[in-house]
Amino acid sequence: MFLAALGAAFALKRFYATATAADLRFVLAPTTWLVEVAGGHRFDWTAGGYLATELRFVIAPACAGVNFLVVAFVALVLGLVRPARSPWQNVKILFASAAAAYATTIVANAVRILIAIPLWTRGASFGWVSGARLHELVGVVVFLGMLLLLQLAARRLASAPARAWLALLPYAGVMLVVPLLRGAHRRPEFWAHAGVVSAAVLVAAVAGVAIRRGALLARRRARDRHQRVRMRGRSAATAAWSSGGIRLRHRSAASHEIAGHAS
Repeated sequence: MFLAALGAAFALKRFYATATAADLRFVLAPTTWLVEVAGGHRFDWTAGGYLATELRFVIAPACAGVNFLVVAFVALVLGLVRPARSPWQNVKILFASAAAAYATTIVANAVRILIAIPLWTRGASFGWVSGARLHELVGVVVFLGMLLLLQLAARRLASAPARAWLALLPYAGVMLVVPLLRGAHRRPEFWAHAGVVSAAVLVAAVAGVAIRRGALLARRRARDRHQRVRMRGRSAATAAWSSGGIRLRHRSAASHEIAGHAS
């Protein structure tokens, strides 16, 4: 099942490498519709993608979010498919993962574009962070954040503990390892991209470890408090029982004494 999922992800990645805007309308169209509804912008279809003339902004194949779709699908499969389950159950999980990854891709991509539009129209930049680099940084933060939220929600539904590496590993693989294997290291701009992605993955990994340890510590403290309350309750019950036994013994002794005097 894992091989089938990896094969599907590889096929989609290969398809994306040569796809035109028309080929990618299955992700560009719903993304654009969501941006229009949420942002109040109007986009028209062109050969290069969806164009907002007044904004001079194009939702092009590079904005399709197919890489995120691949990463989200692989992350869900890694986190949910189990060899111990029946093949039919794993097949259902495979299709559910594909649907969830697709829906999340549309939402994440729309959020990224809605944030990018005002930055683009205002020509925003911060020192050494150019407009293009800022656009890339927004994409990394939004996509990685949505990926972690998707993984957390899926693991919660499956009643399984959260594992950040299940999302970070395929993300780093698709965003860094695959481009390196395809010769991206020869392009200087790749290393700037790799620095942004690596820093984001490192921050997410450290945050995931900190959150996990914090949750474990909170559960341990809650368990200790519960045990202390139980121990106090047992101590109080033991003290009450002992006090009641002493009173009963006193009453019995007093009764015997009175009976002795009476006789």
